[in-house]
Amino acid sequence: MSKNSTSKIFIDDDMDEYPEVTQADIDRSVFRKNLKPAGNNRVLVSIDSDIVEIFKSKAGNKDFQQLINETLRKAVAA
Repeated sequence: MSKNSTSKIFIDDDMDEYPEVTQADIDRSVFRKNLKPAGNNRVLVSIDSDIVEIFKSKAGNKDFQQLINETLRKAVAA
């Protein structure tokens, strides 16, 4: 598209993107304070290359790092 071109935006007035929030929705809500955001800590860990390859082959379409994390989580819970 050039700088001078214009595009029309289609807006469907019959379809709301978000449903209306009712008082009942607000009454059911739970407000949480002082929570730490869930997140990841980036750490540098040396893992033998054969182990990395095993996780990569088992991960398939998933991220192999996610699979390592899940495996460690199960090991800690056991």
